[in-house]
Amino acid sequence: MDRAKRNDVQDAWMRGDVRIIVATNAFGMGIDKPDVRFVCHYDMPATLEGYFQEAGRAGRDGEPSWAVLLWNDSDIRRLRQITRTTFPPLDYIRDIYQKVFQYLNIPYEEGKGTSRKFVIEEFAHHYRLNAATAYNAVKYIEQSGYWTLTEEMDIPSKLNFRISRDALYRVQLTNYGLDTFIKVLMRTYTGLFSGYVAIDEERIARNGHYAVDVVKERLEALARRDIVNYIPGFKASLLHLTLERLTEDNLRLPESEYRQRVERHTSHLEAMIAVAQAPDAERVPMMLSYFGEE
Repeated sequence: MDRAKRNDVQDAWMRGDVRIIVATNAFGMGIDKPDVRFVCHYDMPATLEGYFQEAGRAGRDGEPSWAVLLWNDSDIRRLRQITRTTFPPLDYIRDIYQKVFQYLNIPYEEGKGTSRKFVIEEFAHHYRLNAATAYNAVKYIEQSGYWTLTEEMDIPSKLNFRISRDALYRVQLTNYGLDTFIKVLMRTYTGLFSGYVAIDEERIARNGHYAVDVVKERLEALARRDIVNYIPGFKASLLHLTLERLTEDNLRLPESEYRQRVERHTSHLEAMIAVAQAPDAERVPMMLSYFGEE
């Protein structure tokens, strides 16, 4: 759903016009609706902290309410598999570090301070890796300070003229179609002779009454004739390299800290599983004990 549709559904639910709502676990954060009678989990949370908070959205008016957790053995196997995916072995992470630089064609002791387009799915496909496991390895290397991976963003197209104004004028004289198109470019953007300018093909299309595909084709045609430099935009993450590429011997990943993170995550997960598997009468006492209460 888009944001407007989600807001409409949420408002209807808050008013009571809609009685049942299906949502992700982030839904309801900060929402004060006192008369929720049921919170039903279709997916088992990975931690008791998450379950306790989410289930606690029921019955805030003090009236009887129910928290229902649906689960089976396959859910438990899935959560444990997610743990293995989230925390791959350190040797795997070291190998991913070197593969990323190989993939980006960056030799040892180079790359510091640069940013490169990086699509984790393409990287994983290239090396036949599990994309989720590779992503978690990349994020752990980020936490160790070696690089920063941005969220996916729209990188705009860039354009500049490779030839002088006089040479461009001669091109315009010999080709009426290009002349009209070049005039639209120059009316839409300034500074095209000075350096790269971020452009929007849809804006050019509107200004010149072209189809967007026609604008892209003409820009590519100008590039083939060495009249412009045209770099099409793309949607992707960027990998910013904080340090140069290190050799295998110089790469340092804190093992004890990583081990502690794995153990902490595993203990949270196993506590959640133990509560789910416990007899009905024991669940609430187990949860309260986990949080240090009676």
